[in-house]
Amino acid sequence: MLAAWGDAAREPFTPDNLAVRQERDAAARPRPSVRELRADGLFEVDELRVPGASGDPDVTLVSARPAGLTGPLPLQFYMHTAAA
Repeated sequence: MLAAWGDAAREPFTPDNLAVRQERDAAARPRPSVRELRADGLFEVDELRVPGASGDPDVTLVSARPAGLTGPLPLQFYMHTAAA
């Protein structure tokens, strides 16, 4: 994977390049909307809001699991921060 990214994989994250890196990431891996995840009933999707720290905005959490499955399942956790 690092070889496929080339020099971009070694580029440090800095306040000056964060917005550009976020745009590049979003273009390379478009994220489905909650509506798209619910399409055709393949997934059960919940959107939750968790209060942010004092003075900070709330955090939105999206839970999507295959429809009809019960019990524990593996979890993929993805987190990012927005540019200020």
